[in-house]
Amino acid sequence: AEAVVAVADAETALGPGRLTGELARTAYQLRSFADVVDEGEYLDVTIDHAAPDLTPPRPDLRRYKLPLGVVAVYSASNFPLAFSVPGGDTASALAAGCPVVVKAHP
Repeated sequence: AEAVVAVADAETALGPGRLTGELARTAYQLRSFADVVDEGEYLDVTIDHAAPDLTPPRPDLRRYKLPLGVVAVYSASNFPLAFSVPGGDTASALAAGCPVVVKAHP
């Protein structure tokens, strides 16, 4: 944590106090998305079993969500941790199984 805060402070001059809080928020976001991945709810799995007695008969239907593509994340200078590269946008994309391309802030 100290090394991350030191690098972020050197790049942004936002101060260790602000960045320490932001790092804590980022760690919470990453843990939260990891819990979602563990539970598998993001897949939104639905199973409708066959019902041959209906008119018309319903076949066995199964559905789940798949990641569709690459997510672009543009780094923020004002929130370098919580809303930037390691933040919620990146964490949620990775949790959904999408690759991430990051555009670094100059």
